[in-house]
Amino acid sequence: MAEAIDFERAFPRRRVVSRALRSRARERDRSREQRWKTEMIAAQRGDTDAYHELLHDVMPEITRLVHRRVFDPAAAEDVIQNCLVAIHRGRHSYRPDRPFLAWLRAIVRNTTFDHLRQVRRRREVERGLDHTSTPEIGVTEDHSARLEASNLLDRMLDALPRDQREAIELVKIQGLSGDEAARRVGISAGALRLRVHRGCRTLREQFGECWHRAC
Repeated sequence: MAEAIDFERAFPRRRVVSRALRSRARERDRSREQRWKTEMIAAQRGDTDAYHELLHDVMPEITRLVHRRVFDPAAAEDVIQNCLVAIHRGRHSYRPDRPFLAWLRAIVRNTTFDHLRQVRRRREVERGLDHTSTPEIGVTEDHSARLEASNLLDRMLDALPRDQREAIELVKIQGLSGDEAARRVGISAGALRLRVHRGCRTLREQFGECWHRAC
């Protein structure tokens, strides 16, 4: 049997580059965090120019996060607008002693999953199913528990390659059938099922019981 390759040792330059990229990403996040926090604090004090600047600045981040979960362009645009409405309505709930980026991502995540749950319910009704008997991902009456479940699911899916994450989101979260999801992605139904199988296996191996509770 061929000996397994240690890519970290075999390609040390890749490791150095990866560390450099992570370092730049952290520095970028720190810079954005400070700027956006300053703009939000000013906006809470009634500075409309700072508020408009904030909304302009956060749009790329909102768009990026939404498109990771919503693959239909028209639906994604609706979710992005709903995120802006949620930010506007909840802007006074932001606490300056807390990280702004985490607050923003929580709003985008909850708004996105609200959309995905609506899509799932709609598809279940169309199929003549009783959606009340079907467990939903991350749904709970308690807001803090709902947010915790949403954060957990997000972290788990982030551990997957993009193709597997996309397949699981389409089938497990949006509720598409294997054939529907395969047509959406542009692959065969068999290939789509294989992606879901591999993704679920990876999540079971890495997260065990947590994945079963989330899904």
